Amino acid sequence: MLLIKTIAAFILIILSEMVNGTLRVRYLVKRYGKPKALVISFILGSVMVIVWSFVTVPLIAPESLGEAWIIGAVWASMMTAADIYIGRRFFKLSYPAIMRDFDPRSGNLLTFGIILLLCMPAIVWMTSGS
Repeated sequence: MLLIKTIAAFILIILSEMVNGTLRVRYLVKRYGKPKALVISFILGSVMVIVWSFVTVPLIAPESLGEAWIIGAVWASMMTAADIYIGRRFFKLSYPAIMRDFDPRSGNLLTFGIILLLCMPAIVWMTSGS
């Protein structure tokens, strides 16, 4: 049941991130330029991950800190796989181009978002007094 709840929560997160990405591409880049749009989008995405984590992790109900880390690992793995798949399938990007999205040296903050996804379930578990 833990895995089913973890995947259900991830679906909420990825749908929110898809809205965030659409907002970035269609509005933020045009209005603020790519560097600022990436930062704004990262902040919005981070807030969504934090909120969804505090809403869903108690519902998933991990019984230990280890289970909370497993939830984070599943979320981070699924988001990484989804980003690669979407980049290849829908945007026809090469693997090197996709990897640049994970490289903070190029102004992209995706790696930090993946780290946040990994850590948030454990943070929620530790702060909830479980």
